[in-house]
Amino acid sequence: MTTRTTRPSQAAPWRLPMAVLLLFSHLPMVAAFWALLVAVVGLIILGMHTFGTVSASVWDDLASGFPQWALLGTGVVMLRVFLPMHVGHGRTRREFTWHTTLFIVAFTGALAVLLAAGYWLEKALYGAVGWPHMIDPHRFFTDGGQFGLIVWEFWCVLPVWMISGVCLSAAFYRSVNIGLAVVPVALLFAVFGGSGNGTIGVPFVDTALPAQDVSGLASSALSAAVFALGVALAWALIRDIPIRSKAL
Repeated sequence: MTTRTTRPSQAAPWRLPMAVLLLFSHLPMVAAFWALLVAVVGLIILGMHTFGTVSASVWDDLASGFPQWALLGTGVVMLRVFLPMHVGHGRTRREFTWHTTLFIVAFTGALAVLLAAGYWLEKALYGAVGWPHMIDPHRFFTDGGQFGLIVWEFWCVLPVWMISGVCLSAAFYRSVNIGLAVVPVALLFAVFGGSGNGTIGVPFVDTALPAQDVSGLASSALSAAVFALGVALAWALIRDIPIRSKAL
């Protein structure tokens, strides 16, 4: 009697165990991040009310930069930690890239929903005490209560930052020279991924290159194209990357 065995590396790339595992293991982290952001915004609003006046959305200012950099760092850590583990358990680099892409889309979607909830809560607070809830004009939305539009905007921008982190990590994992060469590429990804809706999030670039008033569809298409380029670059860097015995 012959028993047929299947090597782990031959598993179909469209199976999603790693993507699902990553998502559910990171959801508590994104919830904690959101709670921290709420606490910080609350303290800032309290300080502004105590020592001055509250005239605009504080949440809008923080959500336009802080989450992006956090996701960039998460993308960096993901490759360093999970790629060696993934390959060490018999999976391929192709599967890792595919599952990571799916995870990024789902994870940033969850964060986009939480960020939209933050706008809604802040708008409710401002309305209760009579403060104006001013939003940056270069947005898909014009009001903190437009939940769906807020989710749409951030779900367009956030994946670009996270895949940029993966690209940077893969590049530096290969060599310092490759990493330094990819830094300006990742910067361009961030700039063009959010240039149409006021969420560039790059220091000094926000001032030197202010967001343009473009349609939501055009800005979404640009963000999607940049994300696709990021995935392609990540795959080019990962497909034959040598795995070290111990990831640093």
